[in-house]
Amino acid sequence: MSAKKTAKVKSELELWLAEELRDLWLDGQLKRLYDVRDGYREDDGSWWPIYPGRMWRPDFCWIEERLVVEIEGGSWSGGRHTRGQGFEDDCHKYNTLTLAGWMVLRFTSAMLFDGTAGAMILMALAKEE
Repeated sequence: MSAKKTAKVKSELELWLAEELRDLWLDGQLKRLYDVRDGYREDDGSWWPIYPGRMWRPDFCWIEERLVVEIEGGSWSGGRHTRGQGFEDDCHKYNTLTLAGWMVLRFTSAMLFDGTAGAMILMALAKEE
């Protein structure tokens, strides 16, 4: 993990997953940590545009493997990801990235806490080896 300052985490769920990924890396299950967190590169803190002309900020991203991980907060409380325009915008973003060759994995809080997210991320990265 980079010793440089990283972008501010937008949510507690993203912080939780960042720690889970760090633990998987320390345990040797994850070969390397993500390249991008909340739209910014981990190595130098610079903005990293995932798609030309868009200001999309992936929660986590592995560039070489073309893997994007998104945390869908508020799924039971009517959060932005599940309401009208937010849902429409997310569908557009995920479909556009998929058509551009990215694998997009989406997780709810329950999937983070029960280990599903970590296991699926490991599977996706193993698939790309």
